[in-house]
This record gives sequence, C-alpha cells and structure tokens, in this order.
Amino acid sequence: MTVLIQADGYQANQVQLGVSANETVRHTVVLKPLPVNIDGLIRISRFQNLFDLSRVEIKATNTQSPLDGSPIIVTAAPNGLFTLTNMPASNANLTRTFNLRITHPDLQTVVITNVVAPRAGDCTIPLTIVMTPLTVDVTGTVLV
Repeated sequence: MTVLIQADGYQANQVQLGVSANETVRHTVVLKPLPVNIDGLIRISRFQNLFDLSRVEIKATNTQSPLDGSPIIVTAAPNGLFTLTNMPASNANLTRTFNLRITHPDLQTVVITNVVAPRAGDCTIPLTIVMTPLTVDVTGTVLV
C-alpha cells in the first residue's frame, strides 16, 4: 500500500507500507520544510556612490535548526539587491524566524533579529536595509 503524507509548508512524502489484515504498523515519516526565497535591497544612508555594494555580505542565522549548522551566506549585487534561497518556510502552525547579519568593511554592521519567513507559496518579504558608512573626522592646521 502506498501512503501519501503531506502537511502545510512541508514537501509531500510517499511511503510504501506492507500491511496485513488485523495488523498495526507504525512508521515514522520525516517531512522537509518547503523552501522560500527572501529578497532584499541594501541602501547606504549617505555617500551611496562611494561604496561597492557587491562587498556587502548577508548571513542568515537562526536559533532553530537547520540554519545553525550551516548558515546561509550571500553577497549583494552591485545595485544592492540580494536573494536568500532555500530558506525554510513558515506554515499555518509554525512561524519560522531567522536573524540577518549584514556586513561591509566600510559600513556599520546591521543585525536584524526575528525576521519571519513567509509561508510556502506566499510572496517573499520585501526588506530594504539602510547601512551607515563608517566615518572619520579630519582635523589639521593651515599654515600660510
């Protein structure tokens, strides 16, 4: 007998079971969460044209497995757009959250906590992140 197991937000799984009359069969089936993509946009608060946005690194981490074992890391495109792929989706009974850590050598690090993943099949989260340049003060004396 073939049994189809499916749940909201998870990939369906088929299992072959051998069942005889008056017999109870116990079988554990593990369902994998459906993936979603998270799209975002990086902007600089000032001096936008002075920075190479392709050097921005976006790292997704989470206190819930499976992201802790191997965090998802991507870099932004030169125009600041980025996409995190294969993120676990939320579903009707489970809201999955993750954290984003956005770094660039010349910009202040931004950490966004508790970003909620969309449900499978829903549109992704539009997320614009504004980063602030690291600055220095230059002082001096003018001699005439």
